[in-house]
Amino acid sequence: MGCHVSQTPTSTTVRAPADGILKPIASVDMSTMTDAFMTAAVLMALAPPGSVSRITNISNQRDKECNRIAAMVTGTDMAYFDWR
Repeated sequence: MGCHVSQTPTSTTVRAPADGILKPIASVDMSTMTDAFMTAAVLMALAPPGSVSRITNISNQRDKECNRIAAMVTGTDMAYFDWR
């Protein structure tokens, strides 16, 4: 998304792109980090209007304590994000 990420043994720091505009991600396979998809989805929604980002391989999130995918769609619909 154009951010600068730096890591130390005890922290991770993410800085916005220099121009302040997040770039869309055509597709990201989150099968190895499915619990992070909600954070990624919200950040992707902040990319410029009309841009498209896609998260794949998170179907197991439907089988957690609730259907996390449906919860994200329902919750973000209230904030006027377009999830298709």
